[in-house]
Amino acid sequence: MSSNPHGREAFPAEFVQFRAEVIQFEFDSRVVVALSGELDLATAPILRACLDSPVLQCTADVEIDMAELTYLDSAGMSVLVQHWRDLNASGGSLVVFNASPMALKLFGITGLTPLLLNRAEDRLLPMPR
Repeated sequence: MSSNPHGREAFPAEFVQFRAEVIQFEFDSRVVVALSGELDLATAPILRACLDSPVLQCTADVEIDMAELTYLDSAGMSVLVQHWRDLNASGGSLVVFNASPMALKLFGITGLTPLLLNRAEDRLLPMPR
């Protein structure tokens, strides 16, 4: 186990705590991907594989629930932006909601707030767990 320059311990992939759960709704075309744990360089491929899965290939609108996400870095943000671009190019959307103050700060610094959070305030009900 070694330390990285940011003071976070680097663990082998099997010790990384991250989960992406896909929630489909029967009454509309919306799909929610609920994230939990740490989304970083080690776990970004997990999210990429989830967003590239066949379940999401025919989905126009994807919502990312960050309520249980405890950490986000540029690798995780890169996956979100790439999928926002892909969906936007085909007339779909990717929005983020329940972002932590830390994630909101990152989105603000990088200029991603208008892209990823533009519909977050439209959510009226919390997502079921």
